[in-house]
Amino acid sequence: MNLRVKRVGQWAIVAVALFFLSCEDGTSLLGYENPTSKFNLSYVDIPIETSVILLDSVRTSNNNASNDLNRLLVGKIDDARFGDATAIAFAQFLPKSGLDTSVTNHSPVFDSISLRLRHDYYAYGASGNTSQEINVHELTDALKGSFDVTTTTQTGGQQKPHTTTYSYQKTYFSQSVAAYDPTALGTKSFNISADEYKLKAADATPDTTYTTVPLSAAFGQRLFNLATTASKTDFTSYTYFTDKFKGIALVPGNSDKILGIKPGDDFTKIVMHFHTTKDTLAIEFTLTNLISYNQIIADRSSSELATLTTKYQDTEPNGDLRYIQAGAGIVTKIDFSKFEEFAATQDKLVINSAELVINVEDPGSNVPPSNLLVKLVKDNNRLKKPAFRGNSSAYSNDITQINSYKGFINYDLTNTSNYYSGAVPFDSTLNIMNDLGRFFTLNYSETDKKYKGSASLFFQQLFSKTAEEAKFTKAVLVPYEGASSSFPYGRHILGKSMNRVVFNKNNIVLRVYYTVPTVN
Repeated sequence: MNLRVKRVGQWAIVAVALFFLSCEDGTSLLGYENPTSKFNLSYVDIPIETSVILLDSVRTSNNNASNDLNRLLVGKIDDARFGDATAIAFAQFLPKSGLDTSVTNHSPVFDSISLRLRHDYYAYGASGNTSQEINVHELTDALKGSFDVTTTTQTGGQQKPHTTTYSYQKTYFSQSVAAYDPTALGTKSFNISADEYKLKAADATPDTTYTTVPLSAAFGQRLFNLATTASKTDFTSYTYFTDKFKGIALVPGNSDKILGIKPGDDFTKIVMHFHTTKDTLAIEFTLTNLISYNQIIADRSSSELATLTTKYQDTEPNGDLRYIQAGAGIVTKIDFSKFEEFAATQDKLVINSAELVINVEDPGSNVPPSNLLVKLVKDNNRLKKPAFRGNSSAYSNDITQINSYKGFINYDLTNTSNYYSGAVPFDSTLNIMNDLGRFFTLNYSETDKKYKGSASLFFQQLFSKTAEEAKFTKAVLVPYEGASSSFPYGRHILGKSMNRVVFNKNNIVLRVYYTVPTVN
């Protein structure tokens, strides 16, 4: 094993092992003579084995988790390294209000209809100020919010069958498809400056920018007819309205960037104008808190990743290079087995710091993910998830294992602890915690062009595990948004962005500072 171990002078122990030395050997740190050195601090750079994994699909639906980044993606990118990608957004819409008789009694007449899309200043792809095109289509497939699963278990002394139906929140993925009318309701071309959007994305209070797409008069007339003939209660009913109008699809035309749209913003809406004999009025249709998701179509056939075709298979698509890309489900797998080899050489050890460091290639204009979340995986490269809660034994075992590492389960809705309150864990995963008690993430430094993150307690627990205990040694690096005051555990962005990064397999290392006793 190629490990570089270095010894640090005893004075360096003051900051990281003061507790031990103040109890055992405090006088030596104060300058008094001490004939023995009972502790030594060393560090070791442990190589990390890696490979590239293609995930089966990436969740892209909005409003599933309290820490979701809710975003519609629409556009195209042409990337020689990662391949081409197209993003299509699907969304329901619902009227904010209906018409009273005070309006319908005065001969209302339809005038026009348009879609407004509020930009969130996410733009990924070509540099410079270039033209983008969005086509709006009407959905012909309904978007469902839930589905039921019925299970049968044997209960009681006579083992009688007992049937239980569980309602699951339906989620949508990067490969989910919804049919839409091929004839566009409307088309809009506009220019986007990559530099301007980068500045505005970093601004805490940016200007409001939205694109208005005029829509078909025939479509507007159909909506207007429903508004004037249905009761106000029916017209604003989710079930009634979405049965008549399934939603819209945002399909890119001639584009070289993938853009982010805010589905829950007040400026993102359909506006239908009409007039009566007495006034000029409008009805607004919202996308807020309704079903929406992104379909991401990747074509890697002419890229460096042309051989990355089998899902969940360890791959080295381009020799020594490792790849990560949000949206397309390309992640790098990391293996801590070399840490176990090192741990086997130590009888007693206290880990003061365990830091994962990755030096990446110069990204140029392709901004890397701001953070990488370390997600544990099983031997088959699937994410480690808690067992179905109905299987109490397996579920309890998973809870016990993650608790033994002082880790957390990242639940789908409001929970970030291992407490389960009935939410369906659609992508709940076992998460390592960092040294600040948050999810273990590697933070990117644009200046140093490297990722860094610490998880000392996790590696201390891994060191302490016996051969009979569960050892978590494999994980994947997933694009993520780091912790903030609004989202202390960060936000899911894997299906809401396309940022990517490349690094050499020899440029990732686990640096461990540790203390060992020199006397028994």
